[in-house]
Amino acid sequence: MLKKLLQKLLLKNTSVADMEPYVYNSRIDDILKKTGKIARKTLEKVSPAERKKIIYFIGYHHSKFASLIDVVHMLALQLRGAEIIVVRSSYFFQQEDIIFGGAYNKDRFELQYKLYTDEGKIFSYILQTQVIEIGAFLSSSDLKFAEDFANNCNYEGWESITYDGFSVGEMAYHAICNTNNVNIPDNSTETVRQFKAHLRNCVALSIASQKLLTTIQADTVVSNVPFYYLWRIPFLRSQMLNIPFYSYMLSERPNSFFWTNNSEKFCDSSKNWQSFKKSYTISEDILHVLNKKIHDKLYGKNVSEKRINEIRELVKGRSAVLLPCNILSDAAVFQEKRSFDSCLEMIQSVIKWFSDNPQYFCILKAHPAEKLMIEFGMDTSFILLGSVLKKCDIELPENICFVDYNEDVTVASLFGLVKGVIAYTSSVCMDAGFVGLPSVSVLESHYSVADFSRNPSSREDFFRLLENMLKNEINDRESIIEETRKYFLLYYCIGSIDYNLIRGNDVNSVPFDILFDSVDQLLPGKSEALDYVCDAILNNRSIFGVDRRPPITI
Repeated sequence: MLKKLLQKLLLKNTSVADMEPYVYNSRIDDILKKTGKIARKTLEKVSPAERKKIIYFIGYHHSKFASLIDVVHMLALQLRGAEIIVVRSSYFFQQEDIIFGGAYNKDRFELQYKLYTDEGKIFSYILQTQVIEIGAFLSSSDLKFAEDFANNCNYEGWESITYDGFSVGEMAYHAICNTNNVNIPDNSTETVRQFKAHLRNCVALSIASQKLLTTIQADTVVSNVPFYYLWRIPFLRSQMLNIPFYSYMLSERPNSFFWTNNSEKFCDSSKNWQSFKKSYTISEDILHVLNKKIHDKLYGKNVSEKRINEIRELVKGRSAVLLPCNILSDAAVFQEKRSFDSCLEMIQSVIKWFSDNPQYFCILKAHPAEKLMIEFGMDTSFILLGSVLKKCDIELPENICFVDYNEDVTVASLFGLVKGVIAYTSSVCMDAGFVGLPSVSVLESHYSVADFSRNPSSREDFFRLLENMLKNEINDRESIIEETRKYFLLYYCIGSIDYNLIRGNDVNSVPFDILFDSVDQLLPGKSEALDYVCDAILNNRSIFGVDRRPPITI
């Protein structure tokens, strides 16, 4: 029954003649093709009744490295007796680039579309596994219903718009915020058009997800982290139907992935942190590796001593803090609003506070990855921090120094000039903790489970914490260092899993490659970390539990 249904929904299989001429390159294609055939033959030895059915969502079309991640996971799961049902959700982009942020860019969209079609080739040809478009579950009446629903809703009432228990108005609204990098969108014709397009997508995706999950009745769902509505709606549907949901995101550690289950949070190790903190003893060997990783993270880049000295002269011995800024289009998607409505509003409020308190100093640092936004061809006038400050007519007072994205100044090179870090949300809070500096993070982040960084409960609490940081001497430096290092070990070396099977990144600054040459390295018993992830997915086990966590990979 299921096989017949899938045959109706599957995309046309890709033939050799459709290749251009390779998906990756001749070596990688050849290895994956051979591995895929063995994985399929291995699966066919398992009776259909004994196979675990896994719906695997794809759709993160940033690079071929991202698709290689999915290839490895699917091959490994197939080799362990899982039937993988690949579902492509990119139908719901609708040329609204909600993942990248920033206004729609034709060249970038066409690049994503090519990666999108290449991904179909990867799974249909190399893996001998065909791909389902989630849109195939929608009838013409479903699409008309979604269109009519969106057209009959008023943009002004977005907060109250729900569909089948989902806050689709809120999802559509925040998609606009991210797409256009704004905190509060205007009510222009274009804004309303975008809102209704996203609203239509959310309703249609909700209908399609329900049909997909109830029709296939999979044991488990695997996806990218369910943050954007592209994956969040399937996640919520899965939870409503009590279907386990496993998701991963790329970690800041090279070639690694952070897995969670049944959670919308990024890099969530909270269930294990307290037991890890109390019971885990760091061996001398691990300590040596940990120290090297921390040193490389802090001091692995060139620094302009001339510029550091210039900033030191500007500080003039005053108590100072560092404010590392997020990429504004990334920060625009966060929905928590306890202290500030956006990263930009936080920056504006901090600038005013320092203007009123000239006895203190602030170093405002743009995110170094802003240069990637230029390479992506984005309209940087509303993304680069320096451009946004000019566009908003924000003049910096004498006691704020701006460090742009392209300056040879690292956060670590500034730590000797400041008494702490304030951030919207940033891994710099961890970096500061390595040297015993306190930090305040406006948003709750993965590191908020530890005690080295504080989360304000309100705007007033934020400025109280800021003033205390500037007024008082640091008297708990050693405890901050110890707490940070232990959390970093859990987050970076355990939670961020490196299988040592692939290499690259999703912005193509590191060439993609596979580090295996046969199926042997993907088989059970060859990689403890890969075994751990596959076992969790196949047997509905937690990635992190009170006494459970992935194996260390350093």
